[in-house]
Amino acid sequence: MNAGFDGEIVINKDNEWECPNCGNKDHNKLTVVRRTCGYLGENFWNVGKTKEIKQRVMHL
Repeated sequence: MNAGFDGEIVINKDNEWECPNCGNKDHNKLTVVRRTCGYLGENFWNVGKTKEIKQRVMHL
């Protein structure tokens, strides 16, 4: 929301969601939507689910 970035928010090496455009990690100023378990989930998950999301790879 701060940088106006419209793309994939990354999970950094500390398992924190971070805007690749501006480096913002503030949960109050980030909106994250990811597909989890077949449904779209919004805004942050527990540590285990975050690690699992980070390990995902894109299959074409």
